[in-house]
Amino acid sequence: MIGREWAYNKVMANLRRKQNTLVMGSSGIGKSTLLQHIARELGEDRAYYIETPASPTAVLRDAYVEIGGFSPEQAKEIGVKKWNLTRLAKELIKLVEHSEDFVLAIDLLDKVTAASSEWLKALAESQITLLGACRETKDSKPLDRFFWTFEKVVLKPMTDAEIKAIVQQEVYPPAQAPAIQFKDKQTRRYFAERVIKSAKGVPLTAIEMCKRAKGAQEISMTFIRDHLMSGYSASIKYIDATPIILILICFIAAMRYISRGMESQDAYVFFGALSAILLMVRLFVMRSSKRRS
Repeated sequence: MIGREWAYNKVMANLRRKQNTLVMGSSGIGKSTLLQHIARELGEDRAYYIETPASPTAVLRDAYVEIGGFSPEQAKEIGVKKWNLTRLAKELIKLVEHSEDFVLAIDLLDKVTAASSEWLKALAESQITLLGACRETKDSKPLDRFFWTFEKVVLKPMTDAEIKAIVQQEVYPPAQAPAIQFKDKQTRRYFAERVIKSAKGVPLTAIEMCKRAKGAQEISMTFIRDHLMSGYSASIKYIDATPIILILICFIAAMRYISRGMESQDAYVFFGALSAILLMVRLFVMRSSKRRS
């Protein structure tokens, strides 16, 4: 919850007053972590977490069985597998009606299609409090008919200081957790700087890079440059100079033609030399790209 205390407090305040809440933000920004943390804190009697509603019939069936504590035999006897999506939603609402503050946390709500959104509308209008996570809603306008009842909590990219705190937590974990083994203090500082720069405010990227480092016996400068950073293209910027070089070559070829028409031998030789230099630069760039690959 580093850097997300304000979001946690706001969501918990909404849930206490039974306000449906939608956590929004880009991928890796911490939406799922926030939902899972709140669901664990509320406990199994008061909350249930759904990872993705891409297959609503299956997830609602699993939710009904797990929340109700039914065994496979009991679920088969009740006939849960034969229930359609509408009945599953109604039975789930009945199942938790004894709990006035039950929270259903549903991740990746942007996966819900308009054709299969009635079950979500029924849950949103029931006594169940919904806590959802969504990347964006602009492409899900049919779902806005009930999303407007949600109070939105938007997660922004973290600051460098917050990412640094995450890195320090991974570098200096509790005694029972494995620590990252660095060659020296300089390597530790360089590692932290590179992770902060590569993460660009996305906590999941920083955490994944730290986990990757924990898998190595010892972290050195060479390991950071050649192995750790290679898997994160967000930290590398590529510039394709091909269009610029082609334009320059065409310009030089035109100037050579003009120089020849004007019978200027010096200009003709000068632009010929420039074209040769550009071709050599292009050839060098292509070979460098192959070596990087």
